[in-house]
Amino acid sequence: MFALNTLSAIFVAFALVSLSFQAPISNGTMIEDFSQITPSANLKWQPCFENFTCTRLQVPLDYADAGAGTTVVDFIKHAAPSPFAGTRDILFNPGGPGASGVSEVLSDIDTLRFFLGDAHNIVSFDPRGTGNSSSEIDCFQGDEDARNEFDAVYIPVVDSESPKSEAEVWALAGAYGDWCTESHQHDIARFVSTSAVAQDMLRYVDLSQEYSDGKLWYWGVSYGTVIGGVFASLYPDRVGRLILDGQVDLADWYAGTLKSNIVDQDKIVEKFFQYCYKAGPENCSFYADSPERIEQRLSDLIETIRREPIGVTDRSAVNRPIIITYEVLRFALLSAMYRPISQWPGIAQNLLELEMRNGVSTSYLADAFHGPFEGGTVLCADAGGRYNLSTPELFSQHVKLMKSLSNWTGEAWLHPVECRNMHITPPPSQQFNFPTTETNTTDYPILFVSNTLDPITPLSGARRMQAHFSSSSLLVVDAMGHSSLSALSNCTAQYAQDYLGGTLPPVGTICQPNELPFED
Repeated sequence: MFALNTLSAIFVAFALVSLSFQAPISNGTMIEDFSQITPSANLKWQPCFENFTCTRLQVPLDYADAGAGTTVVDFIKHAAPSPFAGTRDILFNPGGPGASGVSEVLSDIDTLRFFLGDAHNIVSFDPRGTGNSSSEIDCFQGDEDARNEFDAVYIPVVDSESPKSEAEVWALAGAYGDWCTESHQHDIARFVSTSAVAQDMLRYVDLSQEYSDGKLWYWGVSYGTVIGGVFASLYPDRVGRLILDGQVDLADWYAGTLKSNIVDQDKIVEKFFQYCYKAGPENCSFYADSPERIEQRLSDLIETIRREPIGVTDRSAVNRPIIITYEVLRFALLSAMYRPISQWPGIAQNLLELEMRNGVSTSYLADAFHGPFEGGTVLCADAGGRYNLSTPELFSQHVKLMKSLSNWTGEAWLHPVECRNMHITPPPSQQFNFPTTETNTTDYPILFVSNTLDPITPLSGARRMQAHFSSSSLLVVDAMGHSSLSALSNCTAQYAQDYLGGTLPPVGTICQPNELPFED
């Protein structure tokens, strides 16, 4: 969620989907561009991108108010390689808010197949207001120059020892909220809450009886678990199979605080020290002769960069002079905790180079973490102003809270401040508040999947959601990183496929990942 979408852009090479305007073409012709498909109120699949089929589904902006107009949601399907009589469409959402499910399927279908197997169709979509779907949320309304200029000055990370740093983030976040509110007074932003996306999924289920039998089969990762949890809350009798992987605490999400997300971040950073030491100097560039010495080495580096940021002028890496700051380094640490297996060797090398005052290899992060993430409009719509950060003092208290929850990366997890002046209210039919005092029983038990240590969706959140949805099951992966996709496991994949076949994992099941960090 949030940073997941940012990090996907950094760490995952998403396929590029052209949006150039071309005339729609008829069924049977290979689609290479979603604009070639005429939107329809029914599911009219057309061959696309060589090995897929695509459709553009026209849906009401407000299912309770036909006069509100319509929008379009783009879907892509990868047919089951080994279909059988019970083959279903499994809807997949990779997170965000705002991550493109279409791009994820195009770029990483092999990983999705590893997890789900070959018996079912994999269907993903760009939720309303995002990606390829029409009327993308854009507070700058297509003005890229204005966006780039704002991104250059707004850094959503603070140095908690600098009152100026906190004051600037608070003020600019508020200005951004005012700007977005003005930009979105009369467009789709009012209609992009999570419950609206859940309603779109229900419409899909209703239109795809051949592969749904009136039930939702779904796999949601990160923010995708919010979508799945809201669907299960609103339509418990329409749940066929729900795999919720990297579970967000829905009570915390709808409170707008996001404070429960980061409770395990420091534990993962401590694991970095331990695994780096175990890997030795030949495999971990930031090695020292004990985990404690590695920790001290990192602390010293952070303090050095706080006092003396590193300039980068290598034209092969940057198109303008930039600096690597304390805030950039904090963000880099948070980024690396998402995918320890793939990212820890790289961050270790980055840290070594920063010690030598060489910021070239981390220069991309100086741009990557600037600016707000407009998928955050969804959080603001869902939270409904429940979390008050209206004064600098309240924001300072929030920063202190985040820092107390994670000394290493808490200052880089401050998304709620971007909601403080974001006055975008969904219609009554799309408002939702998670019922914390009730339990819910779905037609078929939900399968929650969680790593033992996840930087932004901790195991504790999955346990709370398991308690809320009675009869649900929890599968734990003994790994670090964000969602089970950060630590692929044959064991996890087998239990997921067994679940699709109707068998829940035994209580207390723990899977081991296929790899560990710093392994050759």
